[in-house]
Formats: sequence, C-alpha cells, structure tokens
Amino acid sequence: MKSAYPINNHKLVGNWEQEVGFWKVSAPLQLFNSEPELRTSFSTNNNSRKLWEINPITDIVFIDSQVEDYESLVNGALSGVKVVILNSIEDGVEQITKVIGKYLHLSSVHIVSHGRPGCLFLGNGQLSLDNINNSYTSDLEGWSVSNLLLYGCNVAAGDGGREFLERLHGLTGANIAATAGLTGSLALGGDWELEVNAGNVDLRLPFREDAIATYSHVLSDNTKDTAKSMGNLGPIQIFEDWVGSSDRDDYYQFNLLENSIVKFNLSGLEGGAYIYIYEEGNNKAIRSRQFSGSDKDKPLEFNLKAGTYYARTSPLYSYYSQSNTSYILEASATEIPDRVGNTKETAKDLGSLNQTQTFTDWIGDIDTQDYYKFELPENSIVNFNLAELEGGANIEIYKEGNHRAIRSQKFSGNDKDKPLNFNLNAGTYYARISPLYSYYSQSNTSYILEASAT
Repeated sequence: MKSAYPINNHKLVGNWEQEVGFWKVSAPLQLFNSEPELRTSFSTNNNSRKLWEINPITDIVFIDSQVEDYESLVNGALSGVKVVILNSIEDGVEQITKVIGKYLHLSSVHIVSHGRPGCLFLGNGQLSLDNINNSYTSDLEGWSVSNLLLYGCNVAAGDGGREFLERLHGLTGANIAATAGLTGSLALGGDWELEVNAGNVDLRLPFREDAIATYSHVLSDNTKDTAKSMGNLGPIQIFEDWVGSSDRDDYYQFNLLENSIVKFNLSGLEGGAYIYIYEEGNNKAIRSRQFSGSDKDKPLEFNLKAGTYYARTSPLYSYYSQSNTSYILEASATEIPDRVGNTKETAKDLGSLNQTQTFTDWIGDIDTQDYYKFELPENSIVNFNLAELEGGANIEIYKEGNHRAIRSQKFSGNDKDKPLNFNLNAGTYYARISPLYSYYSQSNTSYILEASAT
C-alpha cells in the first residue's frame, strides 16, 4: 500500500498482564472527542480510504495466537486500541465473549485469525456454519457491538461464506465485513480490504500502515496448525477440494501407528498440482510429486516410519502464473511388518536352535536390519534360508561378543539361491538380515526366514 501522506508512527507502549485465561496489551489512554480524529489517508488500487485514530474505550482487536508473527500486529496496533491475544488452549469464541461482556457497548471489534469459507479458527476451535446456530448462539447474541470486522482469508468466499456472514449478522445485530480473498501480505497476493459486508460497516483499520505494509504472511487456514486430520491412516480415504490463486495450499495431517507403505494420488485436475509430505517438526519436504492431470500421472508411493506427518497440496507455478484446479486426493497406508528387533540387544530370541523355525518380516529403507538370537547347546550344522523376496537381501552370522561376521550369504530372490549351510561350535550367535545395496539405492523386500540346526 502506498501512503498519500506521511503516516504517524504510533508505538504501542504498555504492560503485558494475564487476565481470565488470555493475554492482553494495555496501551496508554488518550482523550478523544466524541467523533474520531482524522489522522491521515492512503490509497489502495486507486480507492482512497481513511485511517482513523480509534477511541480506546470502544474498540478492540482480537488476534489469534496461531497467526504467524502475530507479535508484529500487536506492536503495529494504533495507539489506544485494546489488543487481546486469544490463546490456543481454550475456546476462542468463549474468550472473546468474556472480554466483550465487560463493556456496555463496543463500536468495533476486529478479529484477526486464520480463515476459510464460512469459518474462523479461534483458540482451540472454530466458528463456522456447522456450529454458529448451535454451540455459540447464546455467546453471539450477547456480543453488543456495532461493527464486526473479520480478517481471516476467504471467510466470505462463495455461498457458504455469505451465509456465514448473514447468520453472524442475525445473531449479533452487528454490521459485518469480511473478505472473499487473501488477507495479509501484498507479495503473497493478499490485502487488507474487507470487500464483502452485511450492513453499513465502519471499515477503519486498527493497525498502522507501516505494520500492515511489512507483514509478510497471509491469514489463510492453510497451515499445519489448521490441517485437516486424516487420523490414523490405513484404508483409502478420499478428499475433494481446490487450490489456486486464492487458496494456495491445503494441509492434511495423518498418523502412522506402524512402519507403512503410504500412497497418495491426485485426480480430477483441471490444472497441475503438487503433493508434498512433511514429517512433524520438519519444514523440509521428505517426498513430493507433480501431477499434471494426464493419464501419465503416477501415485506418490513410498515407505514411512511410524509417526505423525503432513501432506500438502498446492498448485503448479510458472514464471508468469499458477494453476487453479479442483482435485480429488486419495490417501492410504499399508502396514509393513516389523516384529524383529533392529539391534543385538533387541534381537528376537529363537532359543535353542534345532528343528526348523520360520519367521516373516520386512527390511528396506526405513527398517535396515533385523536381528535374531539363537543358542547351540552342541556343535551343529546350521541352515538359514530366505524365501519370498521382492528384492535382494543378505544373511550374516555373528558370534556373541564379536562384531565381525563369521559367515554371510546373498539372496537375490530367484531359483538360483542356495541356503547358508555350515558347521558351528556350541555357543550363542546372532543372525542379521539386511537389504542389498547398490550405488544409487537399496532393496525393499519382505522375506521368510527359515532357520534350523542338526
């Protein structure tokens, strides 16, 4: 945004204090006339708007703590604005209701949070079409406010967004403004214009121009914190949505209870799209795949250890543009057996080895070795074999207390494979199963181990 006149650099100075379960900033009080004082004006897209100093007694801005870099917005609030931070462990609507209830009437309430069509993410919950006339009816009817301004991205988008504003207007009686696009950084396609409204809304901004000009995020719900939960991923789950210029990312969270083969596919595309997979706590994608919407697309299929992960879908970008496309996401996971320890200390104990014992398991990129412990009460001829292989594997035999293999054999999974058969003195030993490695890759394979001694 370009200022038509120099903006006054008000600095919010105050003390942090804890109150009824939320954090607030108290700014020095200043006296104002009954009418707000005009401070300056600036233009956006050739449309002039007025930026006013706001009466500190009648105006509050609520900022959800899950908004990226919310501290810069707190520090960028106009002098005299009461700023309340909504914590992420309590219900956001209830936090707002407690604060509003302390005032006979408020001129304007601003809510800064992540959003999506017909939905605001507040605290540990959300206010949406699904619950606005059920869970929160009594709360909203108690909000005595003239103007309610909602800054979450896409809140007013589509029929659902407009219905949400109408219901909110009906319950609060307030004039309501929201946006059908992205709110926030101009560089990311956002702005701070609330172009959809119900009633004659007072559109005064609660932030200094320099604060909103330097804010480098958008208030979309499309973050890991607001990801749609798939729960424990197993049999195929299907989701339909859209990504593009006004909704650049969709996040899905999923859990793997066991090491698994995961599979993700995008179909029903009108344009290209990506899938990225992230491990919880890591912002670098561990796998990704581009989908063009043609018959040549192949699913993203690979092995993952047990844990919590995120899948992100986003449009394809070129130098000049990006795609806008609906999509169908198919996601599934198939458990990989892991019943055997991966160290000598956690080795599966076969006890005294004599007659044939059989075990089924898997080795590969996420489970690189399996250990079996066995006893020979007497000198014996031992026999080890690997069958039902989809890729190559090795068997190595170690004597307890010795880290150097005394015998080993490679199995390729074809008819030419022969068992590892040799003589061993009485004692305690370990058998280690591992995948075959090449310069560029390693095998991933299930196996059947047959072990005996005579």
